[in-house]
Amino acid sequence: MCAVANEQGERYVVSGAMIQCNQGSSSGNLQLSNSHKFSINGKYVLNVGDNQSMANIGSMGMCKITKGPCVPNASMKWQQGAETVCVDNNPALLSTSVVVCAIGGAIKIVDDGQ
Repeated sequence: MCAVANEQGERYVVSGAMIQCNQGSSSGNLQLSNSHKFSINGKYVLNVGDNQSMANIGSMGMCKITKGPCVPNASMKWQQGAETVCVDNNPALLSTSVVVCAIGGAIKIVDDGQ
């Protein structure tokens, strides 16, 4: 199977991708609470609106800010999504996308899941 990327070489992010917060103690996973229509190698592609705590963005260990368990709180959509590819009316999530946690961390994609 081949990985799928856009024309800039940024890869699309699929359910099961690994994420990391700069304030978390470990990596976490991205999941879909509802399946989207577009898939790569049998895994659904996420979009910039897939930012719900614990439904989409899983815990990343212990939070360095609160000193307690990480409970991600993305206050906005993922940034730097695909400019020309939409998944369910939102830009597709890319390997370079980031989202800010309202608690104070920045979450990035460390493995796109493909």
